[in-house]
Amino acid sequence: MDTIIETVRLTLRPLCLADAEAVHGYSGDAGNTRYITGLPNAAIEETQAYLQWVSHEWCKVAPGYCGFAIMLGGRLIGEVAFGVEPEKTEASIGWIIHRDYWNRGYATEAVAAVIDLCFNSLDIKTIIASCDVDNTASRRVMQKLGMQLKHENEPWEYKDGRVSTGAVYSC
Repeated sequence: MDTIIETVRLTLRPLCLADAEAVHGYSGDAGNTRYITGLPNAAIEETQAYLQWVSHEWCKVAPGYCGFAIMLGGRLIGEVAFGVEPEKTEASIGWIIHRDYWNRGYATEAVAAVIDLCFNSLDIKTIIASCDVDNTASRRVMQKLGMQLKHENEPWEYKDGRVSTGAVYSC
């Protein structure tokens, strides 16, 4: 699998442990992660552990999880990742962008590139994405990418104990 993806404005490359400070900049920010169930990370050590796991996955012949750093010039501004079980043809995709870069189309551009990789270079037939029903920004990204709403009754439980409803989209 190609591990570097170039788009019009972005470069996507594998996340690595050296990215810890930049990744923690958005993954440790409660406002930035308001709609992400497993975040925020309270300490940089949590971010480092995640990046260690992602790096380990990238070393596998057939990674079950691929986390890409979204690079704008030389700056890491977010990530897009997908998970797939071996011998399965369905992938689950997710993303996060540092709040300083919201509303500029970077998420749509990066996610589109990874969806293209899944469909055209891997044996993926279906992509699934989920979000809190109140997360209008992520819902817009999914709609722009041609994803269709499947249902809105997923339980959505946050790290801080909040509970909401999730929406599931697919393409």
